[in-house]
Amino acid sequence: MKPDLLLYGKENAKTCRVSENAYRSHFGFAELFVEIKKDKSQAPFKDSTSPEEATAGNFIAKYEGKQRKESVIATIGQIVSYATELCTRQHRTHCFSISIYGQIARLIRWDRSGAIVSSAFDYHK
Repeated sequence: MKPDLLLYGKENAKTCRVSENAYRSHFGFAELFVEIKKDKSQAPFKDSTSPEEATAGNFIAKYEGKQRKESVIATIGQIVSYATELCTRQHRTHCFSISIYGQIARLIRWDRSGAIVSSAFDYHK
């Protein structure tokens, strides 16, 4: 497992710096992870436009075509596996991640029952 970025606190960063290369990107020391995709078409989430649309499951992006569907499913699987690994390696009730797709980003709070995903925002602004 290799997320694009693993972020560490000051003490854990010191530990990882002096450790063997195999442990430099270790989920047991990470504070949060960041997943980056060049193209915003790989974004697996969408913002709801109405309260009725904001029901469970409607925040997953609709996909058109087999390739788009596989890309969305792979991206969701990737970030879910990172959050699972981070919470498994540490005694946590929750963890945070950042997902970046092109110029948009989302913050995600993960816990044992699921995830809370923020609205998309342009991180350049």
